[in-house]
Amino acid sequence: MSNEKNAVMKFPPTGFAFMGNNDVREIMVRLGISFPWSNEPSTRLVPYPYHETHWLLFVSCEGCDDENENGLVLTGMPKAIVPPEGFQKLIRDYTATLKNPRSSTFKIRSDS
Repeated sequence: MSNEKNAVMKFPPTGFAFMGNNDVREIMVRLGISFPWSNEPSTRLVPYPYHETHWLLFVSCEGCDDENENGLVLTGMPKAIVPPEGFQKLIRDYTATLKNPRSSTFKIRSDS
């Protein structure tokens, strides 16, 4: 991932969660992230540990009978405050609470 993409993405200095398909999708596009969309009920987690200042976790819920359960969420945690293990815990906690989770397997290097 080039630093150029990361340089244009500024986030709050604290932890945050953005909800809203258009806003989150715009951030995904700017970072070069895409989901394989489907109409089957599923939840996908895509961790993004490459941002310079924040750990980012994108969550996509789709194909649910209740339209209010569908959509995109971005959760961000500042690297200056949260160690890699804290980000991994966030992913485990999300996975434990979701129906039909699909998550990328990854290991964050402590020098990230």
